[in-house]
Amino acid sequence: MGKSEDGTTIYGHDAPDERQLMPPPEIMYMEELNEHFHKLFPNRETSAFHELISNIVHIDVNIMEATPNEPYRVLYTNGMSDLPLTLPQEVREDLSILNARN
Repeated sequence: MGKSEDGTTIYGHDAPDERQLMPPPEIMYMEELNEHFHKLFPNRETSAFHELISNIVHIDVNIMEATPNEPYRVLYTNGMSDLPLTLPQEVREDLSILNARN
């Protein structure tokens, strides 16, 4: 654990053993996320960058192009929530202290 120049706590943790992680057969919630974004931002051309390096999780970065009425691109990801995330021990301890106060 360390501190940044502005005093923000920087947490670190050991990476899990990659042999223990099995990627899911398909990206979870991919269709639901895509449908949601197409409802929020209809009539946009869409493309995706597919992550190729990891053998643990498949991540897509989806790009929705700008329109004349909404002159900005929309980017969102799929796949990053397919495996469980771990919290460093320090964060778990901080959370338990906060929960005990409430």
